[in-house]
Amino acid sequence: MSQTKLNMKFTSSERGTRPINIGGISACGGDRLDALLKILSGPIPIDAVCGDYMAELNIAWLSKELADDPTKGYEQSFLNVFKLAADKYLELRKGGRDIKIAVNAGGLRPHSLAKQLRNFLNTYGDVGKSVKIAWVTGDNVLDQIKDPKSEAYASIKHLSYGTSLEEWGYDPILTANAYIGCSGILEALERGADIIICGRCTDASAAQALSMWWHGWKEQEFDKVALGLVTGHLIECGTYVVCPFIRTAE
Repeated sequence: MSQTKLNMKFTSSERGTRPINIGGISACGGDRLDALLKILSGPIPIDAVCGDYMAELNIAWLSKELADDPTKGYEQSFLNVFKLAADKYLELRKGGRDIKIAVNAGGLRPHSLAKQLRNFLNTYGDVGKSVKIAWVTGDNVLDQIKDPKSEAYASIKHLSYGTSLEEWGYDPILTANAYIGCSGILEALERGADIIICGRCTDASAAQALSMWWHGWKEQEFDKVALGLVTGHLIECGTYVVCPFIRTAE
């Protein structure tokens, strides 16, 4: 177990000069809502937060919600998570802590969740309006394959058995997602986004993008990018990683 002094006054000027501290709040509807607040309020200064909210199960039920209400289709629990932590998050920002948040809670409608966050943050006046929100799309490919006569529909084969969508016998198709990587999140960070809402990116994408952005890793630096990928999977799986710290007096 190592000892370290924790700098409680982190500012963005430290970017790339030390390891990045990423907190994980991966969850699904019904999980604890105070995870973000606890991470922001804890003894370890967090530089960024990632959250994997999507699974095959809740993508399916988000599709049902979207069919009933075109304004839905995102993981609504994240909005409650953020509302609980908003006062603390904005307090830290006012104190110079430029904390980034990247989650895939956008589900099938990331722009809808981003709009809800924007409207909520605007109620905090200038400090809320200063938070830059981005959303990343590209994973939802249902429109490309929902027509059985389309070329895209015909091109999809089962990886193990080679059978076609028609042979699978699932009709209608509720949702279709081509899981995306970290590049969109990375671009949003490089353009100055503070909160990034994604559709169905891969589980590790948020932490991988945050690591690449923080350290300035390039796409071709495969060993480093792979390190971000493995670390991202460990962080989003939460309980597999324990990083012990002992605070020491000044």
